[in-house]
Amino acid sequence: MGFRLFRRIRIAPGLSLNLSKGGLSLSAGVRGARVTLGRRGVRRTVGIPGTGISYTETSGGGTPDNDERSGQGVGCGTILLALIVLGLVVNQCSPSTGSAPGSDDPSAEATPQVSLEPSGRPTPDITAPIALSVDALPVVKPGSEVSLQVRAAYGSICEIGVPLAARTGDGPTTAEIPIRGSATFTWRAGATAGSSVVTVVCTLGDQREAFEMTVVVK
Repeated sequence: MGFRLFRRIRIAPGLSLNLSKGGLSLSAGVRGARVTLGRRGVRRTVGIPGTGISYTETSGGGTPDNDERSGQGVGCGTILLALIVLGLVVNQCSPSTGSAPGSDDPSAEATPQVSLEPSGRPTPDITAPIALSVDALPVVKPGSEVSLQVRAAYGSICEIGVPLAARTGDGPTTAEIPIRGSATFTWRAGATAGSSVVTVVCTLGDQREAFEMTVVVK
């Protein structure tokens, strides 16, 4: 009883390289139809899956001895050449991942730009009027917390300027008006009684609006 050596290596969908005692062979096809290219020639097999019925036809073949003497059949060199050609075809047919800078290919598309806007957040309309408005500030006690509500168009960048005499510690900084159209700025009133002018400046695109109001510490 002799030993049988056979191994099939899948190269690509429907394409495999076969290793056996008879040498190398290349098989291609789908279930029910397959073509094998080897030293003994080209073998074509057609069958009905699941029935056990098939038809096999071999061309360009002969016995291994006859093949070696007459040069008929397909040798390893031919199979390797077929693999190289197949690799070139697959490489050409693969979709391009991009074009090199300066490419003249008119079909090349520009690299898509990633939006910095969070998902679901609309883009501010910089042509809309800012419509800046603020609530009047009540008289506050020294050291108490002061709140100022600013209303403006969505996406406006607003800055609040509070003089040192009217606050204790750091004052409010820049804020962007959210989609609801208003933002509240807070700071701690100064320790000394008196009145000071608070400035509100908002920008949206090329637009700019400013508003001044008086805060009284008493």
